[in-house]
Amino acid sequence: MDHQQRLSEEDPFLIELDKQDPARVILGTGFHSDIAEINGIRMHFVSGGTGKSVIMIHGFSQDWYAFKELMRLLVHEYSVIAVDLRGIGKSRTVPPGYDAVTLANDIHALVKHLDIENPYLVGHDMGGMVAYAYARLYPNETYGVAVLDVPLPGTPSTDLMVKMPFLWHFGFHRLPKLPGF
Repeated sequence: MDHQQRLSEEDPFLIELDKQDPARVILGTGFHSDIAEINGIRMHFVSGGTGKSVIMIHGFSQDWYAFKELMRLLVHEYSVIAVDLRGIGKSRTVPPGYDAVTLANDIHALVKHLDIENPYLVGHDMGGMVAYAYARLYPNETYGVAVLDVPLPGTPSTDLMVKMPFLWHFGFHRLPKLPGF
């Protein structure tokens, strides 16, 4: 039995990077990594636990792994599902479709694929925009929504950001050639 396998059996809710290969994540037996074919894309997610479902949607420059500690805390009472949005992590990149509505529809298709009813949604940063769009599109199909660290469309904070773009990091990505080097 190798070291990683022993670790995952000792702690069924383990989530950590492999020390020999940091690009690889070690999951305890209480979690599993999977791919769903939805909306013409392959969507990767990691899930575990039982009970009311909590879907976690990552922010900019992150993937599902951003929620590892929250997953470990909630897995004893909830079914936790952390996703990789399209084009991130192990989810397939497709040319169009990176707006909040399309990404929310991807999450909705995953919810239907997994036969989940009225999940909680947790969205951080751009994932918050996706969770917000999901709640607006499917208000009767969510139990609750937590939106963290993002200005929402139509709110005073977003209006201020439009007037003063230097207040938020989005303007940083408008600089020619900087985001792609």
